Amino acid sequence: MKRFAVIDVGSNSVRLMFVADGKVLYKRLHTTRLGEGLANAPFLLPAAIERTAQAVADFYRQAKAENAEG
Repeated sequence: MKRFAVIDVGSNSVRLMFVADGKVLYKRLHTTRLGEGLANAPFLLPAAIERTAQAVADFYRQAKAENAEG
């Protein structure tokens, strides 16, 4: 059985989709607000970067625990 996980990083949230044999098994969402403050400054805030990096790391661990390939 082929198992894959996809992590999508956007300006407001990080999403995880886990697929096995071509079927979506589940989806998860962390709201991290990576783009917080971009209307007022041309750079990402360190706290927003940290929240987003932590969400990606959490999803990566979940994917590995589920034996995702790639």
